[in-house]
Amino acid sequence: MELGLNDKVVLITGGARGIGAAAVRAFISEKCNVVFVDQDSESGSELAKSSGPNVRFIEAKLNTPDSCRQAVEKTVSFFGGIDVLVNNAGFNDGLGLETPPEEFMSSVRTNLLHVYAMTHYSLPKLRKSQGCLVNLGSKVSETGQGNTSAYAAAKGAIQALTREWAVALAPENIRVNCVMPANVIPISMNNFSRQVKIPKLPSRR
Repeated sequence: MELGLNDKVVLITGGARGIGAAAVRAFISEKCNVVFVDQDSESGSELAKSSGPNVRFIEAKLNTPDSCRQAVEKTVSFFGGIDVLVNNAGFNDGLGLETPPEEFMSSVRTNLLHVYAMTHYSLPKLRKSQGCLVNLGSKVSETGQGNTSAYAAAKGAIQALTREWAVALAPENIRVNCVMPANVIPISMNNFSRQVKIPKLPSRR
């Protein structure tokens, strides 16, 4: 599919696996210059190696404002700017109401802080390019799931920030959207399908 994104610079967080890796491949197919950030060194290196010359992998854990700032600065040093920021990184750690408040706050910080920080540090370049911001939410913030209090809170906040930023940045021709996936089975849960779901199917496959 030709979307007219040739040579656009795309920065993706959590890009080594799952939805993030699929986004990396999709933007590569559109002939973009792609930078993705992930703490998974092995998966990230493999994806970058197989993706061609217009891809860069930054190994980082985006758990501090400074690590986010460095990721943005490295992206600009690689390709000169940022046209698209995809805030994809996040993890459902299954923390429910029995979780101590300190762990709850730590989880919310892990899933939320980097979204604000990455957007904050990317904003000057997005203004220059009149670019796009895509945040990854979750259906959990709409429907609930049970035992996901911290994750639901963070994703609900991301949804709210998306609306806020869309209003704030519209006059500057920066588009802001939130993608809200439902259930996505990662590689780490492949055995779940084989051991739990597949035996219940008539064909066993």
